Amino acid sequence: MSRIRNSLARHPHSLEQAVAELIAYFGNTSNAAANCRVSKKALGAYANPSDRERNMPIDVVCDLEMAAGEPIVTRRLAARQGYLLHKIDTHPGHDRWHDHQRQIVRQASGLFLSLTELLDGGEISIFQAAALIEEIDETLAALVSLRSSLSEVSA
Repeated sequence: MSRIRNSLARHPHSLEQAVAELIAYFGNTSNAAANCRVSKKALGAYANPSDRERNMPIDVVCDLEMAAGEPIVTRRLAARQGYLLHKIDTHPGHDRWHDHQRQIVRQASGLFLSLTELLDGGEISIFQAAALIEEIDETLAALVSLRSSLSEVSA
């Protein structure tokens, strides 16, 4: 597992890092292997940044992401192609509009507060930029959820 942790530090934003994060979600390769068709040894090899020829099969990615409940690798693949990937959580019915509004205001105000504090401090570091991107993605997810609910009403 230390090799996986090391790959996380050495290769930020790489597909190998996303694979390592997906495996790390389960705590270790043994736990991750219990949720897919490959061995713990194979999982460790997929997260090895020095072996660029060996990649995690897509069905293994799917099985692990389903078990984790998060599209960790899929989100990175989408980002590399210029797309944002968000789960659409709908709140059907007119009684939930305030939930949408509250979520969007909470997310957006937190984002703008963070951005303002960082800009007041000078340059934004790579780690701060990554945190801001996460906050932006959460805000966009809230907006996508509202859009989906409005689409249901207009259909």
